[in-house]
Amino acid sequence: MEMNNLNKRIFKKIRRAALLAALSLLMLTGCGADKDDNGNKQGVENTTTVEPSAEALSPTQTPTPEPTSTPVPTPTPRPAYGVTELSLYKNYRDEGARKLVEGSFESEWVKGQDISSFEAIASTEQTISTGGRYFQDLWRSYWTGFENHEDCKIGYHVSFDLKTGENISKTILVPADVEGYKNYIENYLYDDINQVPGQWYSHLLDSEVDEETVVSSIKFTAGQDIDQVGDTITLTAFVYYSDEDFDSEGNYIGDVSYTITIKNTAGQ
Repeated sequence: MEMNNLNKRIFKKIRRAALLAALSLLMLTGCGADKDDNGNKQGVENTTTVEPSAEALSPTQTPTPEPTSTPVPTPTPRPAYGVTELSLYKNYRDEGARKLVEGSFESEWVKGQDISSFEAIASTEQTISTGGRYFQDLWRSYWTGFENHEDCKIGYHVSFDLKTGENISKTILVPADVEGYKNYIENYLYDDINQVPGQWYSHLLDSEVDEETVVSSIKFTAGQDIDQVGDTITLTAFVYYSDEDFDSEGNYIGDVSYTITIKNTAGQ
């Protein structure tokens, strides 16, 4: 009897031990024994996804600065100074008047002969009556009507094309400035103001130019190679009083000027 009871106790212990072993094995298979090295269960796809942030989807962008326009400086107009009017006139002795040359003047260009002369007067009148006056008196009556006139001078610019297409362009302030093209067009400058009234005088020489010189008129004569010149000459008379009236290349950029064209009628 005692033997049976002992066997029962031993059997219970064995069954308990078997149950504990089975339970341990079950716990091992359910708690990570089937996971990979990354901690994911084997045979099951890891469906966990991480949504990228908006910052990751968009590349880093440097803010684009708003376009700004560079302001263009407004040139400061120079105040009117000295003589502010000037025009070119022709002397019509038989009519006793100087007449404004408007737009153009036409004449026949013949080698070695004068084309015409033009006078620069500080006026815009259509006709100026001589009234028995010497030219220097007539000229001064207009020029000296402007304040600071004593600081101002007269200059010219001559431009024409050769038949080859070459352009001749020259600013003329003193007699030496006309030398470079005299085989085509001869220009002569005159100071009609600083003369003895009624006496004959000739064109200016460089040696005669001083601070008092007034280049009040200019004459055109057809040069030896006049046949190589086109049919039009452009003449501009201008008032200047300082270096500010010229650019770095010597071109006039002042405010007071008057331009005409001289046209050749030969062969028409």
